[in-house]
Amino acid sequence: MRSFQKLRVYQRSIEFLALALEIIGELPRGHAELADQLLRAAQSQPRNIAEGAGRRTSVDQARFYTHARGSAMEAAAALDTMRVMKLVGEPVYARGIDLLEGIVAMAHENDLIVSRSTSKLAFMFRFTSMSTFLSDRHCF
Repeated sequence: MRSFQKLRVYQRSIEFLALALEIIGELPRGHAELADQLLRAAQSQPRNIAEGAGRRTSVDQARFYTHARGSAMEAAAALDTMRVMKLVGEPVYARGIDLLEGIVAMAHENDLIVSRSTSKLAFMFRFTSMSTFLSDRHCF
């Protein structure tokens, strides 16, 4: 087993991928776009976690863990959409959200651990990038 395969967050992301495939298999015809969105978000999580774990610098690791966290949040939004459209039952929805909450928390924890070892320059880059992102979106 590779080192990334031992990570709880990776194992949980694989578990979510399996659940996503079950959900997609149960979707009625006419929802291919929503199925594709969920599948892409579910596949992105373990790939980004594995790639982050394989990076040598903490800045690279943090970037990939952030992407994994974002994909988990995208998957949660897809599940919310399916729930509103009554395409997924409450027990399956609750299981999916539970898995995704754990992935988001663990990916964030890994990102923080990695970030603590980054240089001040890397911190300034991330802060500047977030400020630019927020100002571009007129969020303040």
